[in-house]
Amino acid sequence: MVTEQTAQIWPDLSPNIGEIAPQVARILHYRNNPVDFVTEVLGVVPEPYQAEVLNAIVTNDRIAVHTGHGVGKTACASCNLVHLLLGTM
Repeated sequence: MVTEQTAQIWPDLSPNIGEIAPQVARILHYRNNPVDFVTEVLGVVPEPYQAEVLNAIVTNDRIAVHTGHGVGKTACASCNLVHLLLGTM
């Protein structure tokens, strides 16, 4: 919320507060929905097991993925890293 004191310090913030609210809501949505983030922001459609891994990361500190070679573990980890670096976790 922009207070009168904040508006004096950052006068450019007041007119744009209506535009900021939807963006904040989207960031909060993506924080708990990494599959939506990967699909909508990165344009990547994760495989079902990748979606399971991305969702597990939200609720667990550590996870392990046991699978074969060349099935997309690194791609999944990369998507998660971008999700983390953009501050949505």
